[in-house]
Amino acid sequence: MYKQKGWNINPSIEQFIRTVARSFNPRSYKDLSVAIVGNSVKHFFTLLLWVFVISLILFIPALFGLSEYVEGKLDNFDSIGVDFHFSSAEPVVFGEKEALVTFGEGNESEADGLLVFDGTNFMYDKLFGYKKISMSLFNDFKANKSEVSSFVSKVLLLMSPLLALLAFVYFSLKYLIFVLLGTVIILVLSRLFRFEINFNELFNIGIYALTPMILLELLTLPLSGVNLPYIPFVLFVLYFLLGTILVGSFQEGHHSKPVRKKSTSAGSPHYIDVHRIK
Repeated sequence: MYKQKGWNINPSIEQFIRTVARSFNPRSYKDLSVAIVGNSVKHFFTLLLWVFVISLILFIPALFGLSEYVEGKLDNFDSIGVDFHFSSAEPVVFGEKEALVTFGEGNESEADGLLVFDGTNFMYDKLFGYKKISMSLFNDFKANKSEVSSFVSKVLLLMSPLLALLAFVYFSLKYLIFVLLGTVIILVLSRLFRFEINFNELFNIGIYALTPMILLELLTLPLSGVNLPYIPFVLFVLYFLLGTILVGSFQEGHHSKPVRKKSTSAGSPHYIDVHRIK
């Protein structure tokens, strides 16, 4: 820890913030591209986690209008209903260590789980007991849209931790797939055009090129009326290509730029200009 302008700043946090800022400058990619791949991946997940948490916080005001949102969506149907019934010799419980959803006949005092279906009613766990809703309401959603929308919104709130986890996994896989596909495509093209750059450099460039995309895409998700379907991806591609051009170079005989070869110095990870070797 050290002091800077009256604030105690953790060096690792300051380094993370500096790296995020440098990710917006393609000229910095020459240095960022030689980072250890594991460190780049760690930076990616750290950035994604922080931005994801901020995005979830921005979603909180929208939760207060969730019931009205669901009710508004039900108005789009001419008719919708569910005839829900089941039978079982004993309760069917979903959840290993703790009951999450239970199907089984019984009364409120015997209920076990966040959501219970007893054959006649839906019951969901509240802070001081269960709230009971007759299953007959779901025979016609439109006629009972207020009760149905209230129930659905509460179920979604109960499931919100799981939904948040699934969303984080989805975005993690999505962004990493973009980087891997971009790396492979550019690597193949670089070999065809004799453009010298290696897999690790391209992968690192792709990781840091995700920064504008992650910030723009996730931080605008909670904002109603803001729709940017292609801009984040276009920014990712643009930064990826600019970083590649600035880091790599054409091989001798194909372009006027000098050849890059690995230094013969023991342990050196950098490249040198072979035209300067006497």
